[in-house]
Amino acid sequence: MNMEEKLAALPYSYDDFVRFTMQCIEQVNGVKEAIDNQFRLKPDSDTNDITKVVVDFLGLKEPLELVDDDDDFYAGAVETATRAGNMVRVAY
Repeated sequence: MNMEEKLAALPYSYDDFVRFTMQCIEQVNGVKEAIDNQFRLKPDSDTNDITKVVVDFLGLKEPLELVDDDDDFYAGAVETATRAGNMVRVAY
């Protein structure tokens, strides 16, 4: 199974997660190895585990926060993807 297939087969996987993660793998050296290491350490990883690995590897830590689409409190938010029909935003 190649990496794209592994990502698509993860619990809670969705198209934008797979696309974004594959873009990171293709554009940033070391991301694939970090994800492979996560799979070795925790074979039952889900999308949250892999997203954390990618975010940590890229150095995107605080103050990023995933927020719900209906949360108007975060005016400074970037829309990133849909999950189960709901927009996922990252507040900054």
